[in-house]
Amino acid sequence: MATKYDLPNSLIHEWQKYGELFALGDSRTTTGSGSWTSDTSSTVYNYTTGEEDLFDQLFVVLEDYLFTATDANNKAEVSDLDNVENTLTNALASHEAEKATDEQLGHVAVDGESIITNEAGVIFANPIIDDTQHKPQIAISTLFQMCEVGYGGTIYAIAADDNYVYVGGASTETVRKLNKSDLSQVVESASYGGTIRAIAADDNYVYVGGVGGVSAYTVRKFNKSNLSQVAESANYGGTICAIAADDNYVYVGGATARTVKKLNKSDLSQVAGSVSYGGTIYAIAADDNYVYVGGDTTQKVWKLNKSDLSKVAESANYGGNIRAIAVDDNYVYVGGISARTAKKLDKSNLSQVAESADYGGNIYAIATDDNYVYVGGETTRTAKKLNKSNLSQVVESAYYGGTIYAIAADDNYVYVGGESARTVKKLVHIILIGYKEVT
Repeated sequence: MATKYDLPNSLIHEWQKYGELFALGDSRTTTGSGSWTSDTSSTVYNYTTGEEDLFDQLFVVLEDYLFTATDANNKAEVSDLDNVENTLTNALASHEAEKATDEQLGHVAVDGESIITNEAGVIFANPIIDDTQHKPQIAISTLFQMCEVGYGGTIYAIAADDNYVYVGGASTETVRKLNKSDLSQVVESASYGGTIRAIAADDNYVYVGGVGGVSAYTVRKFNKSNLSQVAESANYGGTICAIAADDNYVYVGGATARTVKKLNKSDLSQVAGSVSYGGTIYAIAADDNYVYVGGDTTQKVWKLNKSDLSKVAESANYGGNIRAIAVDDNYVYVGGISARTAKKLDKSNLSQVAESADYGGNIYAIATDDNYVYVGGETTRTAKKLNKSNLSQVVESAYYGGTIYAIAADDNYVYVGGESARTVKKLVHIILIGYKEVT
């Protein structure tokens, strides 16, 4: 019997970083009585063990990776292992009942006959392992926690660039710059003077806004290098809930004023302002030509010209307050309360193209990469990874520990933050595929 551990490229990268990547032809002793041996592909490894229970084999691999990538290298805090095991145990029962169908696993098909397609490539489903024909019996797909770090208060905003994560929120009321590799703190800003509710970043600066005393209703511009303050805007007129930035301007929205204000990046002076949205603006996103906003009361996505912030189009009513917006080249992705689904809108006219299943609670955060949408919120309190094409669910993380208010994503990882847990968690998508001999 053998278990095949199918590694996404992001995990390969992580092993390289820790010096733990097993090159072609290498093998080693791992946790338990197993050993790693390489395949002809640099992203596929076989894990062979004498244990009888298939799930135990899969979890040994997961457990081994956790301790190899964290404790042994002093790179991260190991936590919630029992919760992960319980989650996977429940998943196993469902997969056994349905033979790990597409419906259960999203983009992974494991039925003993088909081809398995995933982030690591295409693998034929009847491989030869140890000179014996095998077929897949079970696969477990999860957003797995790599590491986490505490902030000291509820996290409302996260932004990321190539090397760092920037986080802000309540109680601590500062921006913290964290290394992407292990979420260790690099530098911290001075106090914003109130709860930070929004963060945006460009190549050189970080822009933040929030709520507090009158002095905290402003946008602050910080140097990325040391998070020293460079500039400050005039008072927005209420709580700042959302910020977006392009090459030359910053776009800000929030409560009381209920308008979008366009600010010069250089000194944060105001260039233009929109008409009132009609309610608090909780979400802003921008592309090359337009700004997309959403919030409460009006409960629609507005598309505004960047030049003068005049309205070009509006969507149908979302079905509740809009709390999160993200965009790519062709579509707008929106989530919020009451409706509790992610909706995909055509940028041209804001007509609905697709809608996800119910998240299970209010959605407060959305992020995208090239192929997926990531959502988080309350009640369910997990990060869910959705296919961009139809917003079907691919995989779900373990319980965050509280409401998720902020998500950022890059090519390899997802970063989430929120309340109760009050930590930034770095997640990676891994897939464990179990095989048995063909008899």
